[in-house]
Parts: sequence; structure tokens; C-alpha cells
Amino acid sequence: SIAILCIFVEIFTVGVLITGAYGYLKRFWFERNFPYLILGLLYGVTLVVVAGTIASQLLFNVGKDIATLVGLHRFISGMIALAIFFIGLFIVETLEVRRKSLWRGIGGIGALALLILIGISSMNLVYRSGVIEPVVTFSYPIPLKAIWASIWLVLAAVYGVKWRKAASRNERRLCAYAGMSCLFFSLGLWIARLYWVYEDPFFLL
Repeated sequence: SIAILCIFVEIFTVGVLITGAYGYLKRFWFERNFPYLILGLLYGVTLVVVAGTIASQLLFNVGKDIATLVGLHRFISGMIALAIFFIGLFIVETLEVRRKSLWRGIGGIGALALLILIGISSMNLVYRSGVIEPVVTFSYPIPLKAIWASIWLVLAAVYGVKWRKAASRNERRLCAYAGMSCLFFSLGLWIARLYWVYEDPFFLL
């Protein structure tokens, strides 16, 4: 079924994220380049998000109680907030903006606000027929998934700017690959949101 195929795609994604997190953290260890640390942490946190999603689907299949599932999805939401923060940090480092400390502080405050809202908000999981991935709603208006999808689109645009300014052919190719990856990831997240409208598990692929 589509739901089982979704799980296999997510398991494959976990392997890619493990490789990416290890590679970037290893490069940071030897080169002490701060953006590599950010990317390593971003891949690691995104890995936790995907692994948590797989775990929630498996727990739902075995009939785990709703309190456990709500707690797990609250944790996943917190990890998404951290991932958004790391992407913001990477954008600041990549664009080489002035007053980096100020922008880092703004990003930190925004991430902290998201984490607090996620922590204090009541959460509802809406399961639909034939689908093991719920629609997560909060009692406070928290556009978490919309921010999550949008910031990847912003990162794709940043790589587009770097592609135009790249001096070497290899650097241009790397920026193109990275930008397209961010673009497709963002599009995938936005398409998944169509599931909210059409209630079709196909959009979770």
C-alpha cells in the first residue's frame, strides 16, 4: 500500500541523513568550519524528525495509546523547530550578512518561542481512514509545517545567489545540486500539505 511505501522511503531517507550528518561533523572536526557544524546538526536533527515519524507510524500500527503518540509528536515538533533554527543559522553564515550575532540572537529567540508554544499548547492528532500519519493541530496558532517548508525554499534561493556568484565550475555545480535538493525538499513538504485538503496518503510520499 501507499502507507508501507512511505515508510520504506523514510527509512531510505534516514540512511542518507546519517551519512550527511557524519560527513559534515567529521569535516567540522578536522577543519573547524562553523557552517559544517551547523549542517551536521541540521542533518542530525532532521534524522531525529524522520526517525520519530517512522516510530509514530509503527506505534500507531501496534495500537499504542494516544497519550504516547501525542508526546512523540510534540517531541517531533520540537525537533522541527530546532531544525528551522539551524537552517536560519546556515543562511546567515552563507550570506555573510553584517551583525551576525544580532541575526543569530533573533533566530534563537524565534526558535525558543516556537519551543515554548509547542510545549504549552494542547495537541490533537487527527487520524483518517487508511492513513497512519495524522494531521497535527495545536490549540495555539503555530504554523510550524508552513515555516518548515518555507525556510527550505529560502535556502534554495540562497544557493541560487551563491550559484550566480560562484567563481569556479565545481562550486557552481555544488551550489546547483544543493539548491535543487532544497527546492525539491520544500516542494515535497508543500505537496504533503495537500493531504490535509484531499485526505489522500499519496501526498505523503
